[in-house]
Amino acid sequence: MKRAIFSILLVLVACSLPADEIYEGAGLSGMVFLKIGVGPRASGLAGAYSAVADNSMAVFWNPAGLAGLKGTDMGFAHNQYVEGMRYDVASLAMGTRIGTFGLGMGALYADDLELREKPGEPEGLFRYYDYVLSLSYARKMSSESDVGFTAKALQERIYIYSASGFAFDFGVAFRPTELRGLTLTGTLLNLGPKVKFREEGFKLPLTTRVGAAYRVPRQFIDGRWLLSFEGSKPIDAYYVYSGGVEYTYKNALAIRGGYKYGHDTESLSFGAGFTFAQMRLNYSYTPWSYDFGAEHWISVGVSLD
Repeated sequence: MKRAIFSILLVLVACSLPADEIYEGAGLSGMVFLKIGVGPRASGLAGAYSAVADNSMAVFWNPAGLAGLKGTDMGFAHNQYVEGMRYDVASLAMGTRIGTFGLGMGALYADDLELREKPGEPEGLFRYYDYVLSLSYARKMSSESDVGFTAKALQERIYIYSASGFAFDFGVAFRPTELRGLTLTGTLLNLGPKVKFREEGFKLPLTTRVGAAYRVPRQFIDGRWLLSFEGSKPIDAYYVYSGGVEYTYKNALAIRGGYKYGHDTESLSFGAGFTFAQMRLNYSYTPWSYDFGAEHWISVGVSLD
């Protein structure tokens, strides 16, 4: 059983290890699935997304990104992970006179994993899952600044062992009027008490992020460029830096690319998206190191103004 638990946690912890050497606190946090970047647009930009998020998926990145929504927006995304793991998320946001309210749900899970106490034939099958339920609120503080807040309920289960907890996210966004197209952001994610798993306490993966995005005002061949950057510091790993580029042709077809520095399993990312009327479709591809395979995200979203 310990081997089964270890193999699952090894894959998840690999999402946060530094590239050159193991951080002295690596693997000491719990609920490490919270560090997985959500959604194909974000993944296509290599995670440089906190200053880009502007639809309901912002509940997973920076709640302040919800503040600009005036109508209703919803999104659904799926990722097929290694070791038979899958990650499904859904988001909903509604703009009101007093601010924007958001709801996010995510589930990382694997079925029919083989249970082994010792080498040899499996003794049975078991399930693994992580759940998160998020409630967000955001509002504009001025024409230049937005703030947002998220409360999250968490649960993890491996075989007969489980853990639950709660956490909070805080985010701000600033768009200086004298620098048209620029957005600067700061976020604090996964702030909360320790979770207990098999009688042992683990800290949540508290993470700070700073981001910047520049939407080039001038058109280029009937399209527009977006440049994004993000620096993040998880509590149990070194700094990770990401940069991304997106080109959108006639507000319909988008192509993306990004690079992540300081991450052990990810570097280059690619993606594409298509927007038609009020619907958007997105896909991303991120190859992993160490023969882990590749990460594929696909999503559909709808905006109702």
